[in-house]
Amino acid sequence: MKKYTALLLIGIGYVLGARAGRERYEQIRGFANKVQGNPTVQQTASKAADVAKDKAPVVKEKLASVASSGSDDTGSNGVPMEGSAYPRSDSDAKG
Repeated sequence: MKKYTALLLIGIGYVLGARAGRERYEQIRGFANKVQGNPTVQQTASKAADVAKDKAPVVKEKLASVASSGSDDTGSNGVPMEGSAYPRSDSDAKG
């Protein structure tokens, strides 16, 4: 019985939403088209794309260096950082 009630409520919600939804959809679509057609928005998007293209090689290089260095929760001196998920072992203390 609960399944039928849920399906009935979903159906009613769909019908009511579809009636009001199309009008609201057209409002949102009109606003989006107006914003997209704005020269200021187009200019800003173009600048952002240019900056992203310029910075992409630098980001790629940094990601590659981070990936190749691994993530073993050690500081630059090779000692595990405080609060590390990898506690020091006896062999670390001796070495």
